[in-house]
Amino acid sequence: MEHIIVNLGLLLALAAGLSLLAFRLKQPMIFAFLLTGVIAGLFDHHHFPEELMDAFTEVGIIMLLFLAGLEVDIKKFRQHLKSVLINGIGQILLNAAVGFLLAWFFLGLENVSSALFFGLCLTFSSTIIVIGTLKKRREMKSLHGQIILGLMVLQDIVAVLSLSVIKGMQSGGPLGPELASLFIKLIAVTTVLLLSSQYLLPWLFNYAARSSELLLLTTLGYILGVSAFCEMIHFSPEIGAFLAGVSLAVMPVSSRFQRKNKQVLSGSNPFKLEIEDSIEALKTFGVILFFISLGFKLDFSGIGVCLFPIIVCSLIVLLGTPVLMLLLGNVAGLKSRPAFYSGFIINQISEFSLILATLCLGAGIFDRTIFTVITLSCIATIFISSYGHRYIDLLYSRAGGLARFMDRNKTICSGEYDEVELTNHILLLGYSEIAESVADYYSKRGREVYALVLDPQVFKILQSQNNNVIPVYADVADSDVWAEMKFDQASLIVSCEAGVQMAELGIAGWLTMQKAEVPFLAVTDSRQEARELYEAGARYVIQTDDLAAERLVELFDTELQGEEPAFLESGKKHYQGLKDANNLWIFG
Repeated sequence: MEHIIVNLGLLLALAAGLSLLAFRLKQPMIFAFLLTGVIAGLFDHHHFPEELMDAFTEVGIIMLLFLAGLEVDIKKFRQHLKSVLINGIGQILLNAAVGFLLAWFFLGLENVSSALFFGLCLTFSSTIIVIGTLKKRREMKSLHGQIILGLMVLQDIVAVLSLSVIKGMQSGGPLGPELASLFIKLIAVTTVLLLSSQYLLPWLFNYAARSSELLLLTTLGYILGVSAFCEMIHFSPEIGAFLAGVSLAVMPVSSRFQRKNKQVLSGSNPFKLEIEDSIEALKTFGVILFFISLGFKLDFSGIGVCLFPIIVCSLIVLLGTPVLMLLLGNVAGLKSRPAFYSGFIINQISEFSLILATLCLGAGIFDRTIFTVITLSCIATIFISSYGHRYIDLLYSRAGGLARFMDRNKTICSGEYDEVELTNHILLLGYSEIAESVADYYSKRGREVYALVLDPQVFKILQSQNNNVIPVYADVADSDVWAEMKFDQASLIVSCEAGVQMAELGIAGWLTMQKAEVPFLAVTDSRQEARELYEAGARYVIQTDDLAAERLVELFDTELQGEEPAFLESGKKHYQGLKDANNLWIFG
């Protein structure tokens, strides 16, 4: 044990050097971490004991699973339940079935459990890649974004159940009683953590949030405390870490916080972002350790035999998943665009799959050859998929026509509106502070204002409010919605949310094609996006940073003239307005 610091130092120094090289070559850091493990594996295991690498692996898995649990969004799962269940269950079952057949006939896995777990490893999509892509493209609120987030929840549930089964198989005793015991423990631990998230954790984290250092220590103590407790009761500490993350994700604010902020949505953790930021460095450290350990365990002795299965597995995930999502999306009543984007965003093998493969290797379910096939297939799909995400819009424009048969599905557009009488109306795309102001201005002047929203909760709230705003449940990225809501006959269209750039560009182009002289306003916080929107035909782009800067200069003008700064009085009015407002936008 006296060599732990020496070994860890050597590994991290090598990882740092290779990461600099990878960054220089514009390659993912994951490759540098894996290569570090591979190089370490070439040395005598006396220098890098396997027990030490296993310990590193477990630390990395615990941190990864905690972050995966923290990303679970039950609200998104429930919002589009039908589409999520059809696409999610179908994708899991069919991908697993194809993987099972591949393992059975091409890899010679005649053990049913081994082939089944191999199929499951081809099923899960990378939470890190998927969430990163949606955030980078700012499509978390899009229809395909919400469906994908729901799929991630469903995949996480299946993955946790799979991990439970592996733990039962590792015990060596009769499988039936062991699995029954594990599932009882799973239900008990889940129940205790969810109850804690409702009654204990809100108070604890509300207090800990007063200091960033205290919040970090409280979070770490909670993660590792839950994991240690699970180990003590002979339950998986990795699953415990995941459930700890879920309990924090669904944690409501404390009752005291709710009394002060009555408009805050129940069930949302106000400290989630701060928790993620506080453990970001530790998460990165966990990722480094995990992938170094994976590289350490790779076996290249039979790489010639593995090459064909690796290529087949990669093609099944990269190309088969999009085709599968198109077919399932058609069954669920989706149109081509959300189904196409969903398939091409989730077409990679997950870090969850690598965790599952690692545990299967430790349990003797996989040998090192099968483990190597899954790991290298994961690396290939992550690399190609991440690269493909940069060109997904181009792919849809070129290949999306093959899925146009789905566009005969019914338009997602419902609400109390008369399509015949739609003319000279005001259209708000999304609902935010901007939408609230525009709606208030025009409704007071007797104009018909329609708010097109995709969040069922916002839709219901707007329906219950008597504020002269007519809510319409619609996907603003769907061109059929533009025709049905008669965008070309409106007197004003205001896109009120940042992050829907592709839909806005499509609307501007469509209005130009219809030769409609309709003022179209859009919102963005990016200068590049503002320029693109103007070039596409937008009349005015509400660039939030520029407007804020202009307004701030106006507020300072009075001070330069020797008067009391205007921002003092404006700040008081702003604060009072925040207290008095309905703040429906907070539910978005």
